[in-house]
Amino acid sequence: MIKRKIPLLSLQKTLPNELDTQWVSTNKEKSNNLNKEFLNRLEILDKESLSLAPTV
Repeated sequence: MIKRKIPLLSLQKTLPNELDTQWVSTNKEKSNNLNKEFLNRLEILDKESLSLAPTV
């Protein structure tokens, strides 16, 4: 088995920051998708309620 030596200091600095950035980015993307889905559903419900409303 081949072993590589990685400086512990650089490993501690880069990995948490990269993982944190990726995690935050993923959560923002999920949040944006949920917001878009919610707004789409509201628009559909609004259109359906207008079409079902009796005209006076």
